Amino acid sequence: MMIAVISDIHGNSVAFDRVIDDINIQNVEGVIFLGDLVSKGPDPKGVFDKLLKIKPMVWIKGNTDTWFDENLEKWQPKTVMEKYLYNNYNYILDSLTDKDIESIKKLPEKQTLVIGKYNILCVHGSPRKVDEDLLPEATEDELKEILDGVTEDIILSGHIHQPYVRKVFNKIIINPGTVGFCNCYGDSRASYAIIEFENNINVEFRKLDYDHQVAMVLAKEKGLPNIELFEKFMKTND
Repeated sequence: MMIAVISDIHGNSVAFDRVIDDINIQNVEGVIFLGDLVSKGPDPKGVFDKLLKIKPMVWIKGNTDTWFDENLEKWQPKTVMEKYLYNNYNYILDSLTDKDIESIKKLPEKQTLVIGKYNILCVHGSPRKVDEDLLPEATEDELKEILDGVTEDIILSGHIHQPYVRKVFNKIIINPGTVGFCNCYGDSRASYAIIEFENNINVEFRKLDYDHQVAMVLAKEKGLPNIELFEKFMKTND
């Protein structure tokens, strides 16, 4: 059985369209989404509707998806970055329907499933926190603490925009990378993973070119605030 794992779309429907087209020509039997769907990019409504159409077998919250739980309308941003996030939050509110937002609010922050002989835990950050980094270079002592109490064989995690596979403590950690932004290795292609569940686990990272200029044109047409930051996050890992 082959499953596509995607994460961190960040409102970038141009990149997401490229990934969807690629998934459609692979022999996958389902899609898992690990969160951070609508934030920071130009097309929150577009990516929401596209993911809804896919009908993922797992759809969980990322850390930016939890914004809707926090009543940020009353937030008083102080720093430049806080003002950017606040402007983006209001842009998302104007883009999505109340029904869309309620659907995101009802999503879980983690989910388990069984595929064949494998028990799988899906999280955005770590098993402990939706915004905690599960880094490939973490020490075994650090991972022992982070993974304390985890009984599943496989942990699927997003958040850090860093595709990798790591085996530790008889478990496998898999991060598919990011669809919508540049990853931590400076690669601005859209990234996702295809996992084949057989006697052994086989992971293929799919890294796909897409037209960043088309994404920028869309951002301008839709009036995305702080458009220069979207371009930066899409093209670089600075």
